[in-house]
Amino acid sequence: MRLIDALRHPRPMRFPQPPRRPRPDHVFLPLFLTLLCIWFVVV
Repeated sequence: MRLIDALRHPRPMRFPQPPRRPRPDHVFLPLFLTLLCIWFVVV
């Protein structure tokens, strides 16, 4: 539904849209741990 809404209401490309909410640290930490685990599996 988000893709359909984005197509119906395209964002103005004149200036970059500011993020709706700041990304907290508890989002980056699991992502970093996941990438670290993938790196260990690959290497």
